[in-house]
Amino acid sequence: MTKTLQESLNAFAGHARPLRTLTKEQLFIYPAADPSQEAGFKFTREVMHRRAFHNAVAEAVTKAKERLDEAHLKMVKNPDLHAPLEKQVNIRKRELAIAQGQLADLANNPQALSHEEVQADYRRKHLPEYEAMIAKWHALDLFDAQRFGWVAFLTCDRDTRRSDQQTFLALQTLAAFCGEDRGPTFLEINAMNAYRISPRGAMRRRFLNEEGDLITPAALDADLKKIYWEAWRAYNTATFTHKWPDDSGAAYDERIFKITTHQED
Repeated sequence: MTKTLQESLNAFAGHARPLRTLTKEQLFIYPAADPSQEAGFKFTREVMHRRAFHNAVAEAVTKAKERLDEAHLKMVKNPDLHAPLEKQVNIRKRELAIAQGQLADLANNPQALSHEEVQADYRRKHLPEYEAMIAKWHALDLFDAQRFGWVAFLTCDRDTRRSDQQTFLALQTLAAFCGEDRGPTFLEINAMNAYRISPRGAMRRRFLNEEGDLITPAALDADLKKIYWEAWRAYNTATFTHKWPDDSGAAYDERIFKITTHQED
């Protein structure tokens, strides 16, 4: 049998909410007062309960709006039943007004937490760390991959890739905490992750010889050569579009970048 959200929350919390009597202000400073792992679990559980309560009220407003829209549509489609359907519309309007009033009242209810309130707390705690990493990004010092060109991308060692991947995951977490994960700076960093950091070593090694050096593209078999030039073009197009550094300069040199069909074949 599928559990309701509240049942799942109760199971997670062990049917106990030791922090339920705390005000919002007290709740948000609680982790600083007790940085233990157990205290962290208690804090997370309480935040989840209060977010769930807020979400339930907000969802009631959404459903009331949907019911009102349905009632309006019925009235439009059935003009001969205008009078009884108008009565239903008025009922739905009152339901929506009640739900909206309950949502407005949540601002003064310590047992309800909005997404904005929770995120504001995370921003207070994590924004300085996030901004420090973004400053390193702008200084071209966050990832080794920021300085790559195509050959450096293919031949970089495993430790370099792993270090950049760990840095990206840390930044991704902070961006989510701070509500910056849809901002233009993080989206650009996410693009670099896709083109320069996340591709696996096995993908890159296909184009390298036993010594780890780049194989001359002309020496690749036909299928691998096609894959190579498609990847080369995508990589350098992204580099040019985002104006990323390129240690080879290929993405910014028309004589190199405009590879002829003959060369690709």
